[in-house]
This record gives sequence, structure tokens and C-alpha cells, in this order.
Amino acid sequence: MIISDSSSSGEEENEECERFHHLRLSLIGRRLAEGASSRRQTTSRRHIDRERVECNRRLMRDYFDPNPVYNARIFRRRYRMQPRLFHRIMGDIVRFDPSFALRRDSFGQLSLSPEQKLTGAMRMLAYGSPADQLDEYVRMGESTLMEVFRKFCNNIINMYGATYLRAPTPADLSQHERRSSFIW
Repeated sequence: MIISDSSSSGEEENEECERFHHLRLSLIGRRLAEGASSRRQTTSRRHIDRERVECNRRLMRDYFDPNPVYNARIFRRRYRMQPRLFHRIMGDIVRFDPSFALRRDSFGQLSLSPEQKLTGAMRMLAYGSPADQLDEYVRMGESTLMEVFRKFCNNIINMYGATYLRAPTPADLSQHERRSSFIW
């Protein structure tokens, strides 16, 4: 589900704060992606039916349906951004890297949804959660989530690097401090 971004002059302040958070999370993600080791499993894997379609239904009901279980304020607290920004990033990533799109695998089964992939990657960034801990909510195995996480970080760098990925200036930091008291 991709929602178009309509911006109004009253939202400029929120957008500036969201850009700062986006910048901060992206820089953290770049450091984590650079430091993450590429592990290959040498033994055969046991298939675990993670019921990813049901997980996606639950995730959609919780946050992305027209009348979600958790409102925009809770979404912002848990994702560290407004739903509108999440949808914009998701749309950009799906267009930039088709592996994030919902598709069918070689057995005809639905893949993980873009919402599941981004939720896993963003929660790793926002909370510092280990990949295996997120399996219970987003229903992705550790190796799959680490692959999604690395792709997510690289895509963010490639898509937004020139515009947003720079060290914050003292003015950015003071502006963020003034605004952050109004957000939470």
C-alpha cells in the first residue's frame, strides 16, 4: 500500500524533523551495514513455516489499514517517523529495488511484503533490535532479515545520500532540540 505524499505549509516543521530522524537512522544503518559480517550457513536449513501471509495481514491491520488498530501517534512512536514518511520511503525503495516488492516465489507463494521488510529493517535501526528477535513479529528468519537490512541501508544511501546523508550541522542539531520537545 503506497500513499501519495501531499505536503502543506503547516507540515514543514514536521518534515524537517522527520528528515533529521531519517538522516540519523540512515547514518546508523550505514555503520551497521558496513560492520555486519556476511555469514553463510554451511549446514542444510530446516524450513520453518512462519505464516508470513498471516503476519502481513496482522501488520496491515495494526498499522496500515484505513482504520488501523494503532493510530498515527503510536505509529510515530514505534517507527520513529510519521506514516506518510514511511510510505514515501517504501514507495521509493520498491521503485529503486524490485526485490522489496510483493511477489511470488518459485513455488507460487507470496513473498514477504514491503511493509514487513521495512518494518524489520527500521526496527533494527530504531531500537537496535537483533535480527532474530524480530522473527516473532515480522516473521523473517535472521539471515533473511540481515539481507533485507543490508539492502535497505544500501538503498537508502544510494537513493538519498546526496540529499540527506551528511553530518548534521550545529544549526540542524539546535533546530532539532527546539522541535523535539513538541513532538513527544
